[in-house]
Amino acid sequence: MESQSIRTKLARLSLNGLSIGDVLGTMLTCEPELIRQRKTPTPSWYFTDDTVMGICVTRLLELDGSIDQDALAKRFAEEYSLDPH
Repeated sequence: MESQSIRTKLARLSLNGLSIGDVLGTMLTCEPELIRQRKTPTPSWYFTDDTVMGICVTRLLELDGSIDQDALAKRFAEEYSLDPH
């Protein structure tokens, strides 16, 4: 059980990095001048389906300890349908 707990913690850390990179990448790609000015975009910050997939993977790992492709596809479709934009 200890290794499952460590894997869950690592998956959550990875998800944090993924989501932050996703948001910054999305916003800075749309506003390249901010990079030159070393400024962050103003809210609202948006994430993509990459973060949604990461959330789904992490949740399945937490629940089952593994990834079943069919369960992942179903969960992704459910999450994505909540906000397809």
